[in-house]
Amino acid sequence: MIAPDYLKPHIKSEFPLWSTDSLPDQGLFLSTTIFPCMDVKKNIPLTGGEEIFISQDELIAVRTDTNKAKKIIANLNSWKDFNLPVKQVNLTEFKSLWDIIEFNEQAITRHFSYSGLRGEIAPSVELLNKKQIFIGANSLIEDFVLIDARKGPVYVSEGVEIKSHCLIQGPAYLGPGTFIKPFSHIGEGCSFGPVCKMGGEVSHSIVLGYSNKQHYGFLGNSYLGNWVNLGAGTCTSNLKNNYSAVKILLPHRKLDSGLQFLGLMAGDHVKSAIGTLFNTGTVAGFGANILHTGLTPKYIKPFQWGEDQKYEMEKFLKTAEIILYRRDKKLTPEYKKLIKYIYDQN
Repeated sequence: MIAPDYLKPHIKSEFPLWSTDSLPDQGLFLSTTIFPCMDVKKNIPLTGGEEIFISQDELIAVRTDTNKAKKIIANLNSWKDFNLPVKQVNLTEFKSLWDIIEFNEQAITRHFSYSGLRGEIAPSVELLNKKQIFIGANSLIEDFVLIDARKGPVYVSEGVEIKSHCLIQGPAYLGPGTFIKPFSHIGEGCSFGPVCKMGGEVSHSIVLGYSNKQHYGFLGNSYLGNWVNLGAGTCTSNLKNNYSAVKILLPHRKLDSGLQFLGLMAGDHVKSAIGTLFNTGTVAGFGANILHTGLTPKYIKPFQWGEDQKYEMEKFLKTAEIILYRRDKKLTPEYKKLIKYIYDQN
């Protein structure tokens, strides 16, 4: 794996089997923006001579020696200078975070494989289109839950608990250890986990590991990183009043998402106070603690505290350590170093 220097220590700590330093003399290097599927292997063979692969005018893979690959990856527009054979392919590539949100339904459907109902299912549970529903071992589905897979598959991983009177609509993926509170409505296009706690109404949203949206409120067309916590009553707007495409505001530029529906995109360790109202297409940076009244601004800086202050580094680390400890995790020296690097850049 070729990774930025600031990420390498954390990658080694979290994924010890992944190598970032000891690389072969030559190999096939794939962009992490490619959607992983069987089509990749068909379009980009693992073996062969030197070759560059282009999809939709973007460099997505190169097969060459490692030194040359590093130079190409450092400047993606430089591939034309190396005079290597070029192959045009047609693969799904994510060019923005909202591309992942939009493609999630397809990803769940394409990766689904039925292999039974292994968990504990209460007698009054209703399963619609059962062949498109998988329930993993040690999972518990309580009374009066409706799982509706008529529009797409529902994958319930191991150790998931869905409390009574919930509606789960596919396509949906509930990762290992996920907890769904009573009377929740999980709409189509959702992926959670591992170990997320979800409640209220959620649709078309991706929530990464150890994040919580336990209480009432709406989360739609959104992406939450790891260790995010949304306070009770937090709501996202995912549609503008004039139904026009959602614009994304970043520090030095404004982007047109081209999407009519787009909610919140939150980095790791973002927290919102009770009653927070996220504007349409809001970007909240790593570690932001959001205490706004009324609609939030469209862009919230990393480590922002409230409306105009910056989170103190030592206080942030102390809180993060407590949060990880509650889930039997440790704030490793490598992770601390990564957090401090992000902090210093902002």
